[in-house]
Amino acid sequence: MSIPVFFNFYGFTFVQTHDACPETYTVYKDREEYAQVGFHWGKLICKVKDEIVYEKEFEYNWQGLFLNQGSRETELYLIAYKLKQLEQKNTTNNS
Repeated sequence: MSIPVFFNFYGFTFVQTHDACPETYTVYKDREEYAQVGFHWGKLICKVKDEIVYEKEFEYNWQGLFLNQGSRETELYLIAYKLKQLEQKNTTNNS
């Protein structure tokens, strides 16, 4: 049994749901599922309710996982920053 991997940025918790090709995460906010992150065929994609909110293409189109811990943490941090911006925008629009 593998130990779950967690990352926390800006109040978002990334829980690794698959660790290799494709590397995937479920993102939680306030203990509720908020988004999905997947790394497939050289593309890192984050979806909120089936809407792509973050997408990045990598050099190698065969890549389905991060090549090192540093790039993993950097990209998940950038996704969390984007999610925070979207959350703030939605809060402002609903006020």
